[in-house]
Amino acid sequence: MSATAPNPPQACASDTPIPPVRDARQAVEGHYTSGVRAYYDQNTQAYLDGFGEIFQGSRPASTEDLMRHIAEGARIHDGLRVLDAGCGVCGPATWLAGHHDLKLEALTLSEVQVQAGRKRVAAKGLQDRVSVRVGDFHRLTDLYAENSFDRVLFLESICHAQDYRAVLHQAWQVLKPGGLLYIKDFYGQDFRTRPELAAQHAADMRKLNEVYQLVMPDLPSLVDVVLEPGFKLHYVREPAYVAVFEPWLNFEQRMGKSWSPEISYLELITAVEILVRKPA
Repeated sequence: MSATAPNPPQACASDTPIPPVRDARQAVEGHYTSGVRAYYDQNTQAYLDGFGEIFQGSRPASTEDLMRHIAEGARIHDGLRVLDAGCGVCGPATWLAGHHDLKLEALTLSEVQVQAGRKRVAAKGLQDRVSVRVGDFHRLTDLYAENSFDRVLFLESICHAQDYRAVLHQAWQVLKPGGLLYIKDFYGQDFRTRPELAAQHAADMRKLNEVYQLVMPDLPSLVDVVLEPGFKLHYVREPAYVAVFEPWLNFEQRMGKSWSPEISYLELITAVEILVRKPA
């Protein structure tokens, strides 16, 4: 299966309001690649100051425990060719390549992150294992051959997509038959049974999306669009660790812009991991 990659306008504004919680099966007008690129070019240092070199909001206190959890969840082992789609400054990429004998392609929209990532790769002596480049994960087949990766990882990155459907069909194309797609991200909780909170829920989610330059999906549409290309489901689960939130607060302090929802953030969003397989 394949999908035509979108051609997002190079503007960041739209007359159409961006929804507080997206239907992952639909592209979001007004939320464009150019805006995400500019956001990370401007705020990567704040992420480094707040989160360290691994930009993950859902995380245990130990970064080592986080990465072991991700490696186990994605079933990483020696001998794989891996794509980290939305790689940040290569914190996860260098950890994985430093702990496993594999080849890893790291992709980010931000030239600032590419330069920072290449410095980390070189400092850790991993140039023969990790390659970093600028690119849009809506257009993976413009960058990589079909059927070329054993694993495709979206580590809290697909939430930035304008069009989940296009991204996931592109991931299908570059993944080898028998390969695994692993997503670690968040989804927005369902507030339909609490109509008295609907206005506040929408306001809190819009503020989250504004501060972090993303649009959270609901879980049913997320799972639906992930399975649409033909992937076989291994699991949908919440991460099995106790999450800490100090990095969020540190980042927001350094960025000078706070989410500060009125409804508890634990009620608003939930971390999720999804693992699917492309049939052989």
